[in-house]
Amino acid sequence: MRKRIWLAVTAACVAAVGITAPAHADRNVQNSHRPTPSAVIYWGEGGNEASPNDAGGTDAWMSLWANQGVGDHHLSSTKFHAYGEVLTVEDRIEDGAQVVVDVRVYDTKLNLRDTDKFTCPTECKYDLGTPDGSGDIPEGWVVKFRVGTDTMPYRTGWINGSA
Repeated sequence: MRKRIWLAVTAACVAAVGITAPAHADRNVQNSHRPTPSAVIYWGEGGNEASPNDAGGTDAWMSLWANQGVGDHHLSSTKFHAYGEVLTVEDRIEDGAQVVVDVRVYDTKLNLRDTDKFTCPTECKYDLGTPDGSGDIPEGWVVKFRVGTDTMPYRTGWINGSA
């Protein structure tokens, strides 16, 4: 008799628990409160200005930013210095990715004269030079660059400077 009462009480408890809190309800409630991972949004912010060190030259800069729904992250800063035709690159976040900078050099008639791709893991400085090996970009030539990382297909828009 005790065995029957114990089984009846156990069955009643199981039925009550099953009615008030089905096992799948807990998972649904938990999942409904979990944030959905959002895609990373990348963008570039840049500009150019007359070079204070090179009359007629134009310095240009570009910053790469990312947001994955938890705030903005400044990934990198890149700057073309007209004086000496130097490109400086700074990777501002230790995420294992490297900054990639695509560079194009155009003559005064906007004919493409040189292309380069630089990859920088931390802080880098590049003397751009020219395809003829002279190490100097002629005055008035346009230097365009865009920025991204080696782990994503996104690149910023092109920004213009001039030697």
